[in-house]
Amino acid sequence: ARELMVYSHLLHDVELIDYQPGEMTLYLKAESPSTFLPTLKRVLQSLTQHTWKIHLSTKPGKGSLREQQQAEYQEAVEQALNHPAVQA
Repeated sequence: ARELMVYSHLLHDVELIDYQPGEMTLYLKAESPSTFLPTLKRVLQSLTQHTWKIHLSTKPGKGSLREQQQAEYQEAVEQALNHPAVQA
């Protein structure tokens, strides 16, 4: 259950700023619960058997994973609609 909660927040409420093995910098949106970071550290340590350093950024990145997926999808739709075969 913890893993699903972490997954959901990573998908919707977190922006990855920087990543190195065992260390990452995140921007947390207001929707992130105060328990998110300690839970994320525990889940990562449990899954990888390593201690993780997680830093917080005060500046947003390129959007949450979900926002990035939606932007890529929208761009693909626009490219398809503008394709000459579709325009004909």
